[in-house]
Amino acid sequence: MMYGTVGLFFISNQIVYGHFLGIHALQIVEGFSIARRLREAWESFLEIIVTFFEFYPVACFSLLYLLLFLVKKAIKKKRQESFSSLLLSFL
Repeated sequence: MMYGTVGLFFISNQIVYGHFLGIHALQIVEGFSIARRLREAWESFLEIIVTFFEFYPVACFSLLYLLLFLVKKAIKKKRQESFSSLLLSFL
């Protein structure tokens, strides 16, 4: 029974993917370069981000809040630095 299941697995891989070891063997057989893998991973990542905001537009508000918080923090820090330098100039 087990040999029949494994055999059917290999046969189905051959039919579907054209190789007995399946889709993972294609990655090894075709010899993807690291640059190509990284490029494809980056493209997939960007596609996931676009899809995320397409289906969950509310997430834009959290990013907007984070952006505004960081800008406010940077402005506050700059004011403190300029105030500190102003005080030090009088001493």
